[in-house]
Amino acid sequence: MPQSSPNPFGDFPNQPAGQEEVVKAELVPEGKADPGERISILYLMVWTACTAVILAFYRQAMAVPTSPPIPAWVQVLPALISSPIQGACVASLLLLIWRKVRGGPAFPRQPGHWLLVVPGALAVISWPSWLFVQPYLQLGPHIYLLFYRLPLLVLFFALVISAVNSMEAEPRWRAMFIVWLAANLIGPVTTCIGGYGFGTIAVEPIIGVVVGLAFLVPMIQDRRLGVQRDQLHYAGVMARIAQVGMTVIQLVTMFLPR
Repeated sequence: MPQSSPNPFGDFPNQPAGQEEVVKAELVPEGKADPGERISILYLMVWTACTAVILAFYRQAMAVPTSPPIPAWVQVLPALISSPIQGACVASLLLLIWRKVRGGPAFPRQPGHWLLVVPGALAVISWPSWLFVQPYLQLGPHIYLLFYRLPLLVLFFALVISAVNSMEAEPRWRAMFIVWLAANLIGPVTTCIGGYGFGTIAVEPIIGVVVGLAFLVPMIQDRRLGVQRDQLHYAGVMARIAQVGMTVIQLVTMFLPR
């Protein structure tokens, strides 16, 4: 039976190793804490590949004509900022799949891991859905809501609830994930009450900025209490914070002349 790497994104798969090397790789020296997930060269390679795929999806989406036309820079700037973020998230989703298939340490096991896996799963589903729905948007907002927004919202709720259930020993992070879940309810509720108007479109990005920055609170508390986290945990938190930049760009472009 083939050996599974304890950190598949930290070592090249199927790398030959003798018995002594395997023992050294699997045992943690006495008195030293488990370093957790690391951002290795292989992980960076997978991240780069995923980023390139996301950029290709952006390019395909920009090729579809819109009415009224959207300036090219308004589409290119979010693509350049968001693609690396989504690429890192999709790479973490691939790490999760690898661990499920080949075995190894549990993943995700820290709050920041979920902050990568949840957007990664959404990105994998959202891009094909968006390219399918985009040509039919002129038929009305119900196309967008029923065939794009609603399926993603259901997937998001399922993933975040799974994350909350897995973090019984993390009360601060559980509370933050519940806030994240509740914040994503505001958009659908305001849409049902007031319709899909400018007010709804403006409120959601503002809430996204506030909630995104709020993830700094449990991270700072962890640092003050000396809680040990690995590299991918901090990468997940930083990805969530970086997404605030995307939201700010959306808010700014809403008020720019077209």
